[in-house]
Amino acid sequence: MNRQALRVPVHFLALPFPFNYLDGDHDKPDFKGSITAEEYAEIDPKQKTGIEGLKRMWEFDELHGYSDEVRASLHGGFYTGILGGMIMGASRGKNDFSKWMRTNLASKFINEADAKKYLTDTVATGVFKGVMVEGTKIGAFVSAYLLASNSLSVYRGKTGMADFIVGGAFAGGAFRFWHGPRGFIVGIGLGSFLGTIAGGLYTLILMAYGVTPEEVKESQISAINYRERALKKSIKQPWDESTQNAMLESRQYAKEKDLFTADPKS
Repeated sequence: MNRQALRVPVHFLALPFPFNYLDGDHDKPDFKGSITAEEYAEIDPKQKTGIEGLKRMWEFDELHGYSDEVRASLHGGFYTGILGGMIMGASRGKNDFSKWMRTNLASKFINEADAKKYLTDTVATGVFKGVMVEGTKIGAFVSAYLLASNSLSVYRGKTGMADFIVGGAFAGGAFRFWHGPRGFIVGIGLGSFLGTIAGGLYTLILMAYGVTPEEVKESQISAINYRERALKKSIKQPWDESTQNAMLESRQYAKEKDLFTADPKS
């Protein structure tokens, strides 16, 4: 009997959260407040391509910041850098530990405590270098790749394999520029190869789902704008009517009881 009394329906556990399934659509995004494909198409086509398109892409607006293409490229590089840094950090830590076990470095220490401390420091240093150094390199490479490919896409007014190849060549050449002419050429070739692979996979995925690159680009822009506008709206959103009424009632009660003498607005 007591067990049945203590049982609580599952849906009541979700009441404190804003995505209660009894109510419905709180967890479904509403893109009405973001830029739509029609609004994006209203931009003058002459400003979407060529030099004017590049100016629009790289122009900094004090109200909205950089363009959607630049922000999407930086976001992609940031998240890729985090993921790549975690993978490289784990790989470096594993390699340092394997080297420790393979070379039997513990035999060089007098006591076990010093050996464990050295092993811990070595593995931690390897993980830190993998996360920070390699993660930064990966994020910068992907950001340069996306910025170059998006710039070419904006200039041409369409997205194709050439954008991926040129973007990869630019990123690879930029990262190998200080290694001399031979390293620069190798970087361009390797970057072009990686860009070709990325472009081929991207094209196959879009063909499998039956969508075009322009539709994907417009949906990404809408998602980015929706998120930022929703964040700004949540920060600036005034209290609802019930909250305002409760505040007015509490203020009136405080005035009647002389709980404060100063105006709360002051």
